[in-house]
Amino acid sequence: MKNARRMRPVRRKHRMEAPATLFVVVTEGAVTEREYLLGFEKWCGHRSIKLHLVCGAGDPRSVVEKAIEEGKELQHDKLATRDKIWAVFDRDAHARFHEAKDLAKNNGVNLAISNPCFEIWGIFHYKDHDAPLDRHQCQKILEDLCPGYNRKDKKLFAGPELMEGSYQNAVTRAQNSLSRREEEGDPGGSPSTTVHKLTEQLRCLVSKCE
Repeated sequence: MKNARRMRPVRRKHRMEAPATLFVVVTEGAVTEREYLLGFEKWCGHRSIKLHLVCGAGDPRSVVEKAIEEGKELQHDKLATRDKIWAVFDRDAHARFHEAKDLAKNNGVNLAISNPCFEIWGIFHYKDHDAPLDRHQCQKILEDLCPGYNRKDKKLFAGPELMEGSYQNAVTRAQNSLSRREEEGDPGGSPSTTVHKLTEQLRCLVSKCE
């Protein structure tokens, strides 16, 4: 499934309620990212915050191109000034990775990047990890940690039961990983992730709405 249902209703304002802030999130993967973000929305969601997920968009450049396309659709919506556009993809071994970053920067697309892959964010929900690793190693570690995750079949780590008691630790570990890669002279190197920048923006907006 490439596209989740569009979460923005035709009319976003009902009675005296403020219009919802829409998070348009375009992801590289079709399953893992989608299920995690839907689980996160369920855990901390608020009716004033809506997710529109476009999943399985392809390599990083394709993900950013799709995010730009989605952003252009919002330009005709007078309620879209507070909406957010995000692209979520992996470093892995993608040839057009740097092209994607430059394209996003030039078009106002926010980035949530994981190195080597999105599963490092899942690992950080359970423990710290500071040694470089590739996609397969990352998935194997998460499989050992998370009962619901199977790297060959059901690549899922999601739900309120995962978030409760582990989310804030994951944020701290992700922040620390970025700092350590900077200190090593390898910004964004393995292992690291900026997924928390997306989730924290969503969570902080929810807190303001409550």
